[in-house]
Amino acid sequence: MARNEDGLMKHAALALGIAVALYIISFSWIEHRRTFRGPWEVGFETDGAGRPAVVFRQAALAITQTVAFAGEMATPNMDVWQRFGEATNRIPFGKVVFQDPTFLPGTLTLELFGHEVEALPRVLVIDKQEHVWEPNGRVEVRKRN
Repeated sequence: MARNEDGLMKHAALALGIAVALYIISFSWIEHRRTFRGPWEVGFETDGAGRPAVVFRQAALAITQTVAFAGEMATPNMDVWQRFGEATNRIPFGKVVFQDPTFLPGTLTLELFGHEVEALPRVLVIDKQEHVWEPNGRVEVRKRN
């Protein structure tokens, strides 16, 4: 009887070892796929007169796009960069409406000066209108009445 118990223990230990190894390999692969592109980097900027703009940057996707807010004002001479790799709700102006950093860069939706600005890997959406990412592109948004 001791012989059968020893065989069972060896099989259980082998099965446990294989399960742990598969878990570690799977977790590492999924974590790599989740983070390898990196997060959105967003620059909150104003010029000397306080005219605001946000710059969306995502190096792995070769995205750099500026959204300027004509007719709006904020604190002058601001230049604050923020990475959105983890959920946050603090930004220099406006507010974070939605953020999904599960698979980076993920989705980032901001409300800025009454406009909804959403950064997706395939497109920039401003007030429900899609704008194709352009290298060093610029979109100007007019003040709402």
